[in-house]
Amino acid sequence: MVRTALAIAALAVGLTLLVGAVLRAQDQRLTAVATVEAHASLPSKPVRFGDAVPVRIDVLVPRRSVDPDTVRLDATFTPYRAIGRIAARRSDDGATTLLRYRFSLECLRPECLPERDGSPFLLPPALVAYRTGAGSSRRLVVSWPPLAVESQLGPLDAAQLRWRNGVTPPPAFDYRISPSLLSVLLAALSLAAALGSVRVLLPRVAGALPDGSVEDRRTVLERALAAVRNAALGGDTAERRRSLDLLARELGGGGEAPVARRLAWSRRTPARTEMEQLVEDVERGVT
Repeated sequence: MVRTALAIAALAVGLTLLVGAVLRAQDQRLTAVATVEAHASLPSKPVRFGDAVPVRIDVLVPRRSVDPDTVRLDATFTPYRAIGRIAARRSDDGATTLLRYRFSLECLRPECLPERDGSPFLLPPALVAYRTGAGSSRRLVVSWPPLAVESQLGPLDAAQLRWRNGVTPPPAFDYRISPSLLSVLLAALSLAAALGSVRVLLPRVAGALPDGSVEDRRTVLERALAAVRNAALGGDTAERRRSLDLLARELGGGGEAPVARRLAWSRRTPARTEMEQLVEDVERGVT
């Protein structure tokens, strides 16, 4: 009986303490403040590169002197960025309002790679802007604790990643020929190739262009007579015979054609006087 009574008494005491703790938790009150106060916190343990970083900012606002609706959080987290929308949850208790900001940061850029495991990052301070009941604008600077970051890679992998992304400079390159000298040589070679192409193509292009000389409107017979007259002035026997044969073919079978043919194929060289006389006879017969 005694043991049963002691057990019941202990149970009653435990229930009493439990109910008191619950009531105390429900009756928890915010700290009364005279001015706006802000507290920022980051994870106390190192976070790994690429993981989301949970952020907490608590702003206590005295409603007697500051309207909580005028409170604004202005913060940048370079090189990190906030995930999603930054909004506050409001809790009112007595004359104090608590604005709780809960969000996460992330960074996958090379700037966020730690120099070594546990290297701290210092984020830019945040600003809490608000307006007092008197209408004046105020700002409160909130500093962040250091953020320790660890790499998810081994030392060798981390070094390779830094080199590939330009975090550390790549090894120096050497050249058999200086790039500046090579560029000058290539430019000179290109110029020489261009000049050679112009020299080869220019005559062909000029030959393909239409002749700008005056069009010869003489008949074939007139040109044949001119050829005989010019050949008679020269001393080339072969040229004389060719011009006379051309004239004979142009005259056909009549007129002075037999005379022209005889002179063209005679054993002796056609004389100048004979050729000139032949031209005059043909011209008289044509006119």
